[in-house]
Amino acid sequence: MPAAPSASTPKLSYDLDVKAPSVPSFSSPAPESPKKSLEPQEVRDGKARSAKDKFKNLDNEAKALEQKADDARQVAKAAKKQAKDAKDDACQTRAGGKVLCIRSLGSGY
Repeated sequence: MPAAPSASTPKLSYDLDVKAPSVPSFSSPAPESPKKSLEPQEVRDGKARSAKDKFKNLDNEAKALEQKADDARQVAKAAKKQAKDAKDDACQTRAGGKVLCIRSLGSGY
């Protein structure tokens, strides 16, 4: 039997002068020493305490106002429901009933 032809790829050698990219270096600044406060710790604590007390007072006032607004909203919702019920009663005998409530221009609602 005859020998099978062999196929081989030519060996190429590439000689490229490629340098690896340089990695940038980062330097961190030297750690700074904590700033020395001119005020003693007790004074700073007192300021923080008074600021917190002021916040609490203002927050309580805001909550009271929000409660009043919520109460007013509930009153308005009740009045709206009464107005709707009154309109429905008035529209029962009109053409179209409660759904369409066809009425004259001077009816007032």
